[in-house]
Amino acid sequence: MKKSFLNKISIKHIFICLALLLVCISVILLIGTIRTDKALNNMQDTMNKYIDGHDAIDEMRNTSDYLTAKARGFVVTGELQEADLYFDEVENSKNRDKAIETIRRNTDGDETYNNLVEAFDRSRELEVTELYAMKLAALGYGIDPDSIGQGALSSVKISAKDADLSDGEKIRKAVDMLFNDEYLALKNEIMQSVDRAKESLIEESHVSSMNSYSVANRISILEHILTVIILIATGLMLLLTAFSVIIPLQRSADFIKKSMSLPLRGAAEYVYLAETYNTMLEQTRVQHEELSYEATHDELTGLFNRKMFENKKPELEGEN
Repeated sequence: MKKSFLNKISIKHIFICLALLLVCISVILLIGTIRTDKALNNMQDTMNKYIDGHDAIDEMRNTSDYLTAKARGFVVTGELQEADLYFDEVENSKNRDKAIETIRRNTDGDETYNNLVEAFDRSRELEVTELYAMKLAALGYGIDPDSIGQGALSSVKISAKDADLSDGEKIRKAVDMLFNDEYLALKNEIMQSVDRAKESLIEESHVSSMNSYSVANRISILEHILTVIILIATGLMLLLTAFSVIIPLQRSADFIKKSMSLPLRGAAEYVYLAETYNTMLEQTRVQHEELSYEATHDELTGLFNRKMFENKKPELEGEN
């Protein structure tokens, strides 16, 4: 008898293949899950870095404006509190330096960092002008420059020409230095560098986020494909199990009740059991026929014996 496709299938092989498939897919899914979590964490880190970087860039802008406001406040009014606040920022708070360090830590590219460093350098150039104007104004107001900012103005050298100016002229020149076109142009360069830093930060954050999203998206697609494969494999296993094991066993029960030979259709293990059962059933039938013949026939002549006569007698009554 030619074996069918199902007869060639082994239950053991079915489950081994399914187990290996599930193990491989599970490992891939586990790795995918880990990479997805990493991509999501990268996206979160990118967002946090963007927020910190955005705040740092704004801090650079705000600090520059703050220093300008305090320097102008001192040269216009001569109030020492304005100068003290100015030098407290420059010497103690140092928010510009902190902004640079924050950008250095939180950006993957160099463009944002370089733009902010450029803004910082322009701010330091303004600081030179501001210190000069503040010392000139201090002299105009009759304030000892060494008493301002713990002697921070002592290193500023006033030209001989400016030193010969009257007090009012010193104050007017100091004010002009912080409001003229040259100062405003340098101030505008700072703002432009800050704006470029913000634009490059947005671009770098966007690229980083899209890279992480792309990785997560590819893994998500792979996970969907593997899920479909698992469903298909599980369905095939159920079908093979049903047609190669469950259905043949159910039919076999009916054949066994009727003492009939089992059909040889099913998994290899089932076919082996069915063949063994059929062989035993045939041997039992042959042995039963042999024993029945020996019990009802004479061994020498082959004729019916007394026992057979007694069994047939009820059928023969009334006949010759």
